[in-house]
Amino acid sequence: MQQHRVGLSGRRIAGWSLAGALVAGSLTAGAAPATAATGWVPISGTVTADGQPLSARLELHRQAPDGDGGVTFQHYRTLYLDGSSSSFSVPVPNGVYQLSVQDWSNGRYRTEWYDDAASQATAEEIVVDGAAVVLDEIELDLEQTITGRVTDAVGRPVRDVRVLAYDAASPGGIYRYSTYSDKHGRFDLRPIAGEYVLKFEDERGDYATEWYDDKPTAEGAAVIDHDGQEVVDIGEVRLSQGGSISGRVTDPAGAPLSSVGVELFDEAGDYRGNVRTDRAGRYSLPRLSVGSYAVSFYDYSDQFLPEFWNDAPNLESSTKIVVGRDQDVTGRDVVLAPRTTGELQGVDLTGTVVDVAGKPVRGVYVSAIDPTVASGFEHLDSAMTDRNGRYRFTGLDPASLEADGRNPGLSTFRILFEGPGVADDDLRYVSTYLGGGQSFPRSATVTVPAGGTASAPTTTLQQHAGIRGTLSGIQGPLDDGTVRLYDGDGRVVDDASLRRDGSYRFEDLLPARSYRVEFQGWDNSLQHALISSWWKRGASFATATPIVGRSGEWASDVSAVLTNQVTALTAPTIGGRPVVGGTLTATTGTWNLSAGSDWSFAWLRGGTVVGNGRTYRPTVADAGSRLTVRVTNIDASGFLHEMPMSVPSGDSSYERSGTASSAPTAVVRNTSRASATASYSARKKVVTITVRVAVPGTASPAGTVTVRDGRRTAKAGVRLVRGVAKVTVRKPKRGKRTYTASYSGTTAVLPASASATVRVR
Repeated sequence: MQQHRVGLSGRRIAGWSLAGALVAGSLTAGAAPATAATGWVPISGTVTADGQPLSARLELHRQAPDGDGGVTFQHYRTLYLDGSSSSFSVPVPNGVYQLSVQDWSNGRYRTEWYDDAASQATAEEIVVDGAAVVLDEIELDLEQTITGRVTDAVGRPVRDVRVLAYDAASPGGIYRYSTYSDKHGRFDLRPIAGEYVLKFEDERGDYATEWYDDKPTAEGAAVIDHDGQEVVDIGEVRLSQGGSISGRVTDPAGAPLSSVGVELFDEAGDYRGNVRTDRAGRYSLPRLSVGSYAVSFYDYSDQFLPEFWNDAPNLESSTKIVVGRDQDVTGRDVVLAPRTTGELQGVDLTGTVVDVAGKPVRGVYVSAIDPTVASGFEHLDSAMTDRNGRYRFTGLDPASLEADGRNPGLSTFRILFEGPGVADDDLRYVSTYLGGGQSFPRSATVTVPAGGTASAPTTTLQQHAGIRGTLSGIQGPLDDGTVRLYDGDGRVVDDASLRRDGSYRFEDLLPARSYRVEFQGWDNSLQHALISSWWKRGASFATATPIVGRSGEWASDVSAVLTNQVTALTAPTIGGRPVVGGTLTATTGTWNLSAGSDWSFAWLRGGTVVGNGRTYRPTVADAGSRLTVRVTNIDASGFLHEMPMSVPSGDSSYERSGTASSAPTAVVRNTSRASATASYSARKKVVTITVRVAVPGTASPAGTVTVRDGRRTAKAGVRLVRGVAKVTVRKPKRGKRTYTASYSGTTAVLPASASATVRVR
């Protein structure tokens, strides 16, 4: 085996991480530690594929004794390139190493051992002997795949599109393989040799389904011949947002019909999906490929006759609607004819469902349940509310129950109401049992008399609450992340995936319940995991803002902007009085990342640092100025970038920090001390009060003195002269007199007071 010895200077490299076990992470520019001075030197190099950086997993193995007098290579470190840079650098002690490189994005490139070896047995040894080692460029080769790139109409990559391969001999019939496009739009399929047709499905619902090459169905799709040995690159597959069919459904009088089911069938008569009409009777079938379609309309409340457009009774006789590429076909309106069968016969149980405003609720699924089955899953009959909110059961009589294999002796039932789906922005209704609760065992029952009809009490349904918003990064909306919903006790309720525009929504939330929202994301433009955040600008569940669900309402714009920077969510604060000799205490504020943080504090007077530490005692020099505190949060937790198991002491290159400053304090004021003496001159019949004011560090304090005799002001506004003020009181009253002297202070000096007593004869 060759030995590789290189003695070149190492570089500081971006885009790598390492740990002794499998960890995910990345480092930012300048993150590789300079370690030669501490006895460690870097092994560095570059990894590319098709000349571009890629996400890769690098495993470093180190030579060690095998216990039998020989040597072996043992796993030493695992590194991850995050795709933002092709370069890596890892500090190691002297020794002999081997390196394997694996594609960590979607596995489209072959794993290899340095240098261009297929296995460890033929891998080159890398010898580290006190000098930095720079490896030759590592270029990974493609696997034998069917590959390509999925883009939008203007050539931007589209991720998370499912690519399915079918046998060309029976297109659309025998599914063989599938994969998904990555963040660059690339995909790779690894089928055995054969002929295939490819189908592209956007499961996020932004683009129309199509078959390669630009075909709406498997028929006519281009056949790809794959011999299992070579790479077949089909190039760029451009998806479109597709066409649409839209219109309005009304009754013969022109009144809109809401909650009408609208179903779509393709040219082959296969069902392709459905929507419901909104409150205005409107419907829209989006993201349609080129082709002709049949559309049917069905009233779930069964008050109107079903039909296909245009007045056709069935699929075979229906008029097809032709949709071109990205064509919006509008005006496909329908007027449904009402049923004329009269009142339904043999009704066992009837009732009405209304909303909280007392209006009838149509399209509610109503189930009659056997109350003797504890699970509550024994549904005996079902019905649906009509446009008057009314429902009717006809299968609860003994004969019907017996015919269905049920207990014919049942006469008491529990009733469950489940809200309908809607086509517009309305929220669904909360599933409710008769009696108004959500618990089967505690729900009310209703008894159906033999041979008669029972009327259940009117049931009132309330709508669910909803939460929606967007998640963005520094560069704009994120499409790679998770929004997590918690209840008031901190339990996870649900996770919402992001759409490509960064939007998300939580539906079917219970009204009057408290929820909190956490945001997690990955910014593909920065190639960084972003620091999670809680709404509204919280750093944890405890600091998140609760959202209380309101029936029938969306809590909108519950949004966040994530960053990979350590950022203050609320500013630091300063507690205590800003007085010379007093104690001021700083808080850190709240941050998007604080677990494992190291904190530093700098106290500033203007732009000058006058102290450090969480507390500070203002000095005479601070008097007359305002103070602020600058807090630095140093993240050494490894959240933003995993640290190696052995980091040389004193190396701070793994740290990421952020700073934030407090609002300024009030003006710092110096302390003052006042003293007073009083004397009486019987000859002049005057009292003289002498007031002295001392201010630390000030030889001649400014300000004025006011003297009071009890509640009466004897003299006001007497200015200090070199710290002394004299006040004369003429013809004072006889007896023991106490005079109070009050020093006013200044903007930079606190006030003070003193008193003096004298006897007047």
